[in-house]
Amino acid sequence: MNLLSPHLALYRLFDLADEIDLSRLATPRLRLSRPRLGAVRFQNPPAQVELGVRSVEGVSGLLTARLYEFGVASLSFRIHLGERVPWEAFLEKALALPELPFWEGFFLAELAALEPYLQGALLRPEAKRLSEEFTVYHALGLEGAKAHKPPVDLTPLWMGTREEFAPEVRREMARYRYSYSTEDLALLGFDRVLILDSEGIWDVADLVEFVHAQLLELSYYDRVLTEELEAVPLVLRERGVWGYGRLQRLR
Repeated sequence: MNLLSPHLALYRLFDLADEIDLSRLATPRLRLSRPRLGAVRFQNPPAQVELGVRSVEGVSGLLTARLYEFGVASLSFRIHLGERVPWEAFLEKALALPELPFWEGFFLAELAALEPYLQGALLRPEAKRLSEEFTVYHALGLEGAKAHKPPVDLTPLWMGTREEFAPEVRREMARYRYSYSTEDLALLGFDRVLILDSEGIWDVADLVEFVHAQLLELSYYDRVLTEELEAVPLVLRERGVWGYGRLQRLR
């Protein structure tokens, strides 16, 4: 069973600043290529920068940056694995490639090279940067099969490992399978996504990227709130607020 034109895309997202002034960037704005009834629309879409082809440790792909107004930069490295790839060969690469040790250094170096062009647009840059990562697997479909019901076991891809999975795991996975027609499938995981789409559309990946960018921003506010709450007892002690002892006993 061959997978048609499969790609693997690695994503790294970084919280760079409180805000990125997109009006100061001479870059195209992202639009989803296939609007659907009820589909999510970006009120203020990210700016997109095509950084070109890169090769790292013999692996070549297309590098793209997207910049969100709320301060997040997303780098994606899209690798084309071939035109007709047997499922087992694809699965082996899909599980192995994201785990290679050089990706962190690669993305950090590319981010450092991009930052000088962003200095005028970064408002209140972050000193402590948070990051997120996930992987997208994309293909036109499986040869001779409808995309919405692929005749292969998707569980290892969803879980990120080869195991003898219990039936409960497969039932759980089924909750995260979505199809718009018989020609497409989206299987969503926490840090990996499979998309089969006969038209080669990447809309689902764009939306997943947006969600991860929002989660990264929420993580920033969670960290700020935690730091402020941890400082409350110290402030109360310094000010000699009555009842601090009672508060301390409740901690």
